[in-house]
Amino acid sequence: MSFPRYELFKNIQELKDKCPSRKHGRTWKQELNYRNDCVEMMRKCCETLKVHQCTLHRAIVLLQRFFSRCSSTEWAAMKKWALATACVFLATKIDSAYHRLDSVAHACFRALRALQQREPEPEYYNADGTPGNPAFVANLAAMVREAEMDLIFGLNFDFNAEVASSIVLYQLPELGMAGKPDAFRATAVRLACNSITAKGSVACLLYGSREIALACISKTCRAHGCPLDLGAVHGGMDFVPQISQERLAAIESALPKIVANLTGGLNM
Repeated sequence: MSFPRYELFKNIQELKDKCPSRKHGRTWKQELNYRNDCVEMMRKCCETLKVHQCTLHRAIVLLQRFFSRCSSTEWAAMKKWALATACVFLATKIDSAYHRLDSVAHACFRALRALQQREPEPEYYNADGTPGNPAFVANLAAMVREAEMDLIFGLNFDFNAEVASSIVLYQLPELGMAGKPDAFRATAVRLACNSITAKGSVACLLYGSREIALACISKTCRAHGCPLDLGAVHGGMDFVPQISQERLAAIESALPKIVANLTGGLNM
């Protein structure tokens, strides 16, 4: 099956209507729960592998894009695990943070068992938790390789998945905000992280990563009592997109809310 390069959805209703899983009987709530399970598994895997959070975020964007084109009803428990693992594995290669396939498969399988509240099968593991059965690990790796091929073809080899959490750090200097306090920077980054990792968030399918990053900075500015001046944004900037005030406001309102202690007590 051939797909064009990835394009953003115009609105949430279009995303819901065109979600392939909906045509196969899965409700939108069920679809989001399915994706949330994958994201949580990937988060635990990346914690084990100690990869940078931007790599996790890229893996989540790849997963979201895949399931906006391919039905999740075709992916049962272990196939879901394999696809989530493939997203992490591909993201580590894109970010030049490569990990061996068997290491990623092992970490994701442990994450799956943790989410299932089950201990990993003792016949497959040593007392220290390391894999003790080469054939078992090889079988896991083979499943992930197959899922990675499905992922690559589903994405039509389009791996240009920028993430807002890294773009924020490039936009701040361009906007003349390099000297802002660490708390300001941390708030903007946290908002950008939440736009990708928060349960039910599909912002990356509706807006460009640079637009989301700018909205996170704008929301942080307003929380600090210094609204962002869009008049300072011009076409010569490398990372800051030109955007209308109306669209920026729409993106801000779509950002997941974050709890007060993540913003230094600010009301967001």
